[in-house]
Amino acid sequence: MIDRELSVMQQRILEPSVRLVEACPGAGKTRAIVARYRRQCGAGGSGVALLSFTNAAVDQAHQRASDDPSLLASPNFLGTFDSFLHRFIVTPWLRRTKAVTPKYLDSWDELPWTEIRHGTIGGAGLSLSSFSPNVDGDLEYAAEAPESDRTYVGTLSKAGLSPSQLIPIAKSKVQGFVSAGIFDCDHARVQALSILRNLDAEWLTNRLGIRFKEIIVDEFQDCSLIEHEIVRALENLGIHVLVVADPDQSIYEFRRASPAAFVEYKGKLPPDTIVRLNENYRSSAAICGIVTTMRSIGRDEIIPKGNFLGRPVAPRVVVAIGSAGHQRRVFGQYMDALGIDWSSSMVLSSSRIGASDLSGQPRTNERGSGNTGQLIRALAVLRDSRTTSLRKEAMARLSALIMVAFDWGDKHKGAGFRERLEVLGLEPAHLNLLIREMIRVSSSWTDRSHPKISIIQLLTARFPNPLVPFVALGRRYVVATPEDWDFWITPPATDLALNGLHIHAVKGAEFEAVMLDIPLRKRPKKAHVLDDWESSTVSEALRVLYVGASRARRLLVLAVPPSRSDQTLRILAANGIELEIHRDPSC
Repeated sequence: MIDRELSVMQQRILEPSVRLVEACPGAGKTRAIVARYRRQCGAGGSGVALLSFTNAAVDQAHQRASDDPSLLASPNFLGTFDSFLHRFIVTPWLRRTKAVTPKYLDSWDELPWTEIRHGTIGGAGLSLSSFSPNVDGDLEYAAEAPESDRTYVGTLSKAGLSPSQLIPIAKSKVQGFVSAGIFDCDHARVQALSILRNLDAEWLTNRLGIRFKEIIVDEFQDCSLIEHEIVRALENLGIHVLVVADPDQSIYEFRRASPAAFVEYKGKLPPDTIVRLNENYRSSAAICGIVTTMRSIGRDEIIPKGNFLGRPVAPRVVVAIGSAGHQRRVFGQYMDALGIDWSSSMVLSSSRIGASDLSGQPRTNERGSGNTGQLIRALAVLRDSRTTSLRKEAMARLSALIMVAFDWGDKHKGAGFRERLEVLGLEPAHLNLLIREMIRVSSSWTDRSHPKISIIQLLTARFPNPLVPFVALGRRYVVATPEDWDFWITPPATDLALNGLHIHAVKGAEFEAVMLDIPLRKRPKKAHVLDDWESSTVSEALRVLYVGASRARRLLVLAVPPSRSDQTLRILAANGIELEIHRDPSC
């Protein structure tokens, strides 16, 4: 029986032989793959697994499958890719072979004192999570240093050293955690691949092959080489694997996502096992048109199929050239004209700084110097920002900064945040109350020594006899640097402050209106994104722009710096994109 909710194009996903679905933004792929999952589960026999890489995507699938409890019960499985590996491969293997129940972390950053430092060079150190394993399990430092590492990378460089020379130190620390049964996501995946390749694990792989007849992997474009190898190993067990992807939404190369590996994987599939979904049910015709021009791997035209239920849409893409204040005013005027609630809009940029500056919000990605600098910058967000997501991020950061006040020692070395709260006899609400008290007393700060004094006084008053002893608080929280203090006392932009986020944070989301930041500068050692767009060069920068533009439903405004306006307008004209242009008369 054909699922009546599916379009003719989507119904092709139900064909048993399909192995790859390429879906453009807004293609209704979740509905379609859940229909496939439902049909395969209902066919009887072995189970089916539906996997994705984010909890948000899994939650969407859960909602669509919630009407039939059997879809969420054994032998079927609906969850994240990592939870599948943990539950069915790594945990049973370690329990049987090592008598160990593993503990899983999203990142080594969840643990204290994981910074990697050279023995003779002081400083903040490098994040252990910046060292990732390759397919063979060998550690490699990130191709581009994360922002949190850059100061120490500069310090190393002055001493004639590179982060790669610290790999043995990082390797030793990782081996200690893994030996204790503690894994971050990357090392759990390496462990899973090793098990799948291990001839001694035949008892487990046979059980896996019997349990599942099909595994559906969503967001496959974000897979690293390790995850590609895991998929191949699962196929070698006789399991039918169906992958779903939009290669132009592969924007996690910093997490080792490999667009080249996807292209290679696709090239080995018979053409009749590939289905393309290029009908967009999210965005207006004007937005679909410009998004099509940003594709560099998938070349199919995106066909608009959206139903806006009588609500007006912008007939053309809007280009706002000039200052950020001018661009915000243009965006606001169009939203008002279209009757779009400002709370359903978003300013998007390829960087956190770009999103903060364009939206008029305080910069939240500048972490500050040490614990005190991070603390006052997070408090500044709570003081100045009205954006829910930014406030949640600041609350999480402050909670973590409170927890570093305690000396966890070896006993609780691998404990996560929740477990440490339990050790202290606390609930998250207790930390929230302490943070509110910090906000209250921060209003009386008048010099840069006050943050240190306040946090130490609040901690010792709240925990007179802590269940876990304090570290030396006077060393953990120090006097704020002049730069961090300047950040605290500098008022934020207040004209038409909007919601703003970096594009990586909104993948899978959609908004009635989007203002998209065209960056002024190129990234180090990279071409400018406009050069890539104009030449149809395959690049992550262009894919990030594509993801940002495709979040919009009814209105898309391009925020263009004056010095980039000629090239932007030339690109749009060459692609036949109809525009409404607004120039800032003061520029």
